[in-house]
Amino acid sequence: MSQVLGIILILFGGYVVVMNGLGPFLTFWRGRHESPVPLFGGLILAIGLYQFEAVGNLAWLAFVVDYGTMGLIIAAPLLIREFWQISRLNLVHHFEYSATDRTVEIRLYRRNYAVIDFNIDPAALDESDEALPCGGSRTGRWQTSNTGFSIQLEDADGPIELVESNGTWRSSAIPDSTTWSISPFKLAPAEWIRKK
Repeated sequence: MSQVLGIILILFGGYVVVMNGLGPFLTFWRGRHESPVPLFGGLILAIGLYQFEAVGNLAWLAFVVDYGTMGLIIAAPLLIREFWQISRLNLVHHFEYSATDRTVEIRLYRRNYAVIDFNIDPAALDESDEALPCGGSRTGRWQTSNTGFSIQLEDADGPIELVESNGTWRSSAIPDSTTWSISPFKLAPAEWIRKK
């Protein structure tokens, strides 16, 4: 009975492992991204192989041949670094802007890493009445200036200036960029509430 289960698990796990391996080629051929599934195929294949005494000791190799699992293992240090970089423990300054249809937050972290999150509710429409994304994030670098903070977003034409005057924080307009130029996301000079 365990060998029948082993064969079924090997076939199913092997199928997932093969599809994970074909993912980059399918992405190239189809022109759209095919995401691998980490751990799943390798784990099922390993359990299936473990059912057979002859190859049971080599079951761990299922994780090595699984493109999804190896991708996760290789990317894990970068993911951990990213999570640490935007951890609340590293948050230095936090600003928020709210209007009737949008909320924008600017978070400035240690090592001069900046994140701008925006949410639009209700969803905005572009010139052709197609719905635009309801939220997203942009990243960049920040530095202190004589009057406050200067934030340079990636791919942006110029910096966003956050200026303090009599306890009130105001910003310059968010500059146009190739990925930020959708009109509802252009912020006019705004007043910000400092959260931290």
